[in-house]
Amino acid sequence: MKTDEPKISSNRVKKESIVAEVSGKVNRAKALIFTNYQGLTHLQLESFKKKLRAVDAEVMIAKNTLLKLALSSNKNLDSVKEEIEKNLQNPTATLFAYSDVISPLKELAKILKELN
Repeated sequence: MKTDEPKISSNRVKKESIVAEVSGKVNRAKALIFTNYQGLTHLQLESFKKKLRAVDAEVMIAKNTLLKLALSSNKNLDSVKEEIEKNLQNPTATLFAYSDVISPLKELAKILKELN
């Protein structure tokens, strides 16, 4: 039995799912911090994620194009969208701070200090 409905690729479904997930995190977060994660080993990144969970925050790595799509759906970011998009050129990790904004930044500063 054939239908006239177009097939949606599983890749597109995955991407739409990622955009929806990021949009939800953006809407929930009190603060967003974008950082280039190049130079971090997998072990360092996992350790960072664990420390962030302890301070009600998380980090997510998504393609910049998908991140831009997720940000475009949030009306609260209209005034800064252009500035954010201009800076999304390199591999980007997004830090979502859900309650306390300072503690996740302190963890990020510790990681950066360890790398330098």
